[in-house]
Amino acid sequence: MMQLSVILRRPTINFIGASAIAAAWIGTSACKKQDQDSAGGKTPRVADKSNAVSNTATVAGAASANAVAAAPQITNQVTSASPSTVTNSTAPQDTPRGPEQIVGIYNNGVRHLQGDGVPQSVTQAAQYFREAADFGHPGAQHNLAVLYLSGRGVTQDLAQAKIWLEKSAEQGLAEAQFKLASLHASGVGVPQDFKAAVEWARKAAEQGHTEAAYNLATLYVQGQGVEQNLAEAARWYLKAAEKGKPAAQSNVGFFYASGKGVPQDYAEANKWFQKAADQGHPFAQFNLGRSCAEGKGVPQDYIEAYKWYILAAGRGDKDAAREQVELGLKMTSVQIAEGIRRANRFSARFETNRPPAQGVRPEAGQPEK
Repeated sequence: MMQLSVILRRPTINFIGASAIAAAWIGTSACKKQDQDSAGGKTPRVADKSNAVSNTATVAGAASANAVAAAPQITNQVTSASPSTVTNSTAPQDTPRGPEQIVGIYNNGVRHLQGDGVPQSVTQAAQYFREAADFGHPGAQHNLAVLYLSGRGVTQDLAQAKIWLEKSAEQGLAEAQFKLASLHASGVGVPQDFKAAVEWARKAAEQGHTEAAYNLATLYVQGQGVEQNLAEAARWYLKAAEKGKPAAQSNVGFFYASGKGVPQDYAEANKWFQKAADQGHPFAQFNLGRSCAEGKGVPQDYIEAYKWYILAAGRGDKDAAREQVELGLKMTSVQIAEGIRRANRFSARFETNRPPAQGVRPEAGQPEK
């Protein structure tokens, strides 16, 4: 039977770690401003970027994600507002405000966070976010919560972070729902409560939030806060995989290769291993190498297998390093040289095409095996 790279240790969930929260850096490179014309009496629309927080979870019995507890990032979806409507917003908080004025206050918070036309000041940004949050702006509520989580611009206060995340999440902001699920799962600022984590992760996942879908799948795998259900886990991993998350793609591949939660299908497994391997996921690279070595779902190809073992081993996978040595004993020197050449070519292309670092999401550490 095909052996797969799996995690056999006791499963844990790495959502938002306290150390990551304390070191949080709020990035502004992708900040935009909310168009006041779209406010018109409705709740302002705010981005729910799935990359705002990378809080992946280790999976029991599946090819693991690179477990990263990355720092929270501000949500900033806003398009430029007229300067005359967003400046000097210092009126008492009980003064009635219309939707456009509230958006203007929020935009001022983003401007001060970015230093966009004004001196950069996270403290000032926090004041504007607080004012807009008091008027019910869900994005401002979310951003204020992130500042309380990180202690930037305000004194760190996890209880306040929870309060403002709940307010934003209850208005349907997926990113707030995702973060709230993470807090409940990790027990940061709240008692650990996996049922609440499932509830909020599901709400965000149903809105298309990639990381929430991944974490919800993981909770189904582990049976934490919900009855274990591998079919549901596979379904939610697939949703995250279809949006390009390599850890989810690797896990979908594992499910198809092992027949867990889905009918066994090596060809389908290799399709997903390939997608994740092309993004540098070491467990997927190992598993794809194993498929090539054993001819599972693909024609047997020692050279291609050797290539993937080299790449996975280069990312710290000890099993891949061992398989590389063992496979090399079956290969000619010409085949080995070709495998090395292919691995080098892949690495060069991968590094060239690697997206620029965001500054707010630490690189994943080596996978634990």
